[in-house]
Amino acid sequence: KVLASAWAARAASASKHSKPPRLAEQTHYSEKAIGCYDRILAASPKYAFALHFRCARLENIGRWTEAIGDFKAAAALVPADPTSWEAAALTHEHLNEHQLAVEAAQRAIDLGARAEKLGGAYRTIGNAMGGLGRHAEAEAAYEQAVQFITDDASLWFHLGSSRWVWYPGTRDE
Repeated sequence: KVLASAWAARAASASKHSKPPRLAEQTHYSEKAIGCYDRILAASPKYAFALHFRCARLENIGRWTEAIGDFKAAAALVPADPTSWEAAALTHEHLNEHQLAVEAAQRAIDLGARAEKLGGAYRTIGNAMGGLGRHAEAEAAYEQAVQFITDDASLWFHLGSSRWVWYPGTRDE
């Protein structure tokens, strides 16, 4: 568990830089962490901590289909944990499963996710509603998200974009 956490921390620090060499480093460290979590899960298949964090590493390197399976398993083991639901929502969004993303994010919100996870859940709802063509609901979700995540320029961009698409006449201008 300690070794897996160390590899995961190195992968997370590499992900703070999006330049290709650092991306390769992030992938390398994520793969090392996944290997450690695999060994943990071989010994204890119902260890929710290992499932959740293996999934986070899978998600970070774009292995979405594998990640969603782990999030579902972790949520089944600890159904009252909003963290797994919020992460599952993001993964569903990456898979373009917009309705499932909304449902998982709403579950995280209903379970009382911490503030930073609430912001992420509302952002995912906004993205999913935009994907479903429900722009007024996307705008409302982004407005909620910026209450929790105030310093994310891309989130403010999404809020502005949702307003631009929604309000009649502005798209043509």
